[in-house]
Amino acid sequence: MKYFKLSEIKSVRLNEIPELIKSKWAIFKIPHVFDIAELNSSLKITASTFQFVNKDNYDTYKGICLQSQLENDPSVYTDLDAKYYTLHKKTVSENQVQKNISHFNNAGELYKKTFADLSSQIKLDRGRILLAEPGCLLKQHEDGPRHMTLHIPLFTNSLAHMVINGEEYHLAADGSIYIANTALPHFIYNAGSSDRIHITFRMSPDSFIKN
Repeated sequence: MKYFKLSEIKSVRLNEIPELIKSKWAIFKIPHVFDIAELNSSLKITASTFQFVNKDNYDTYKGICLQSQLENDPSVYTDLDAKYYTLHKKTVSENQVQKNISHFNNAGELYKKTFADLSSQIKLDRGRILLAEPGCLLKQHEDGPRHMTLHIPLFTNSLAHMVINGEEYHLAADGSIYIANTALPHFIYNAGSSDRIHITFRMSPDSFIKN
């Protein structure tokens, strides 16, 4: 099942993105950055240590936080739920001031070394492992002005897609990074028979570190 025609994702280099996002855009791919087998090995440890909990009042959408606001925060569920602009009401559910959620917690420590190089180029913030089970369908929404989300797919299937501004995309789990313009109307769904699991980080145009 597809809601729209599947669109191609342009592959770029990470250092090209700050200039590219000055124009109209939806999503970019930075190919084959990570060893997907290594990431999935870490995921197995995480999943056996911590429980995925329901997110944003969905039964089929769950998560574990990798970062917290406070250093040495023992919780891996703080800041799990979204505080986003709804598509129709254009309001937010709490204070619009963005909180800094950049300290790797007990779950995130396992990935800290893996993301060391990436964190020298991008300010990694509000890292989470997000699980969309078969049958998951999120409501279309916007995350707020200038909001971007970095995705690293760990597991997926051919019927798990992201829809951004009416264009549908499949994010392959091949070690690539995807950066999505989540200031635009978007949602995800999983019409397949297996899980879709992504690591995500919150971003904005200010997240890029100038070397």
